[in-house]
Amino acid sequence: MDSISIAKLGLTPNLKCSKLPAKLVLELRYLTRKYYDLTDERAAHIIKMKGDLHIVFPQYLECFSQIAGKTSLMLLDEYGSPNRLLRAHRDALIEKISKASRKGLRASTERYEFLMTAAKAAKVFSCQIDSIYFNIHTTIGLIRNLDMAIASILNQIHSIVDQHADELLIQQVLWLQSIPGIGFLSAVTIMCEIGDFSVFKSPKQLFAYFGMDPAVKESGKFKATSVHMSKRGSRIARRAIFAAALACIRKKRNGEALQPYLYEYYQQKSVSKPKMVALGAIMHKVCNIIFAVLRDQKSFELRSPATHRTTYVPPVHLNQVA
Repeated sequence: MDSISIAKLGLTPNLKCSKLPAKLVLELRYLTRKYYDLTDERAAHIIKMKGDLHIVFPQYLECFSQIAGKTSLMLLDEYGSPNRLLRAHRDALIEKISKASRKGLRASTERYEFLMTAAKAAKVFSCQIDSIYFNIHTTIGLIRNLDMAIASILNQIHSIVDQHADELLIQQVLWLQSIPGIGFLSAVTIMCEIGDFSVFKSPKQLFAYFGMDPAVKESGKFKATSVHMSKRGSRIARRAIFAAALACIRKKRNGEALQPYLYEYYQQKSVSKPKMVALGAIMHKVCNIIFAVLRDQKSFELRSPATHRTTYVPPVHLNQVA
């Protein structure tokens, strides 16, 4: 009976069939997904290491903003415990901190004094357990191995992109990369998750494909008042667009907004809506920009909403011409 049902389905006219993505799309898609898997695994190891340090060396967590940075990992690997830090030679330790952090002796000396204060406090307000120090040393090795693997994946992605520079997919990546807030990796990720852009006819279809459309929860006369994202699409694509939306509402070091119109729109939305709801609206805007750039097949142009309304010409569909 199942075979007959499938055969009848195949004879249905106007049957929509799924398309197998191109080989280049699959090559880059599996690499980008592996990249995000490894970064998630690295973040999990960092969280565990912070938990271990909170027991044996809690004051160390205040010494570095990035506990898995190059300087921090070097100190934890070579010294680790407060006692070993206190017994270390002052000038030699300052020189190692300067070399690892690529900063001058003055900044390295300040970092050294901060570490010494933390190590002295840890001798009183900590619990010294040798097994935890062993776990920290093991975690450092795992983090470094993951860093090497992540760097290798990035090199492979760049190599594939350079080898297929004439392909349409790579040109689309360059168009997306011209959008402020979308970097190289995000552009590659979004295009690989999209695949064949020609199947999308409107921004709403792209928005729904990413799983950012509202989930409908209705039963009879009941209608839900709080609506959330359906999250039916690719979580990797949502992750890249979420990162782009975060970048669009930030400011540069000189105080200028990276995306001035989206930043202003976010500030207006935040007045009456929760911040995550306002950020979801920015993600919607980013999807509209992505669709427009890929539809027009050209780099991003920053225009005000008023200018866009006066210059925008809606596309003409074939049924309208007929």
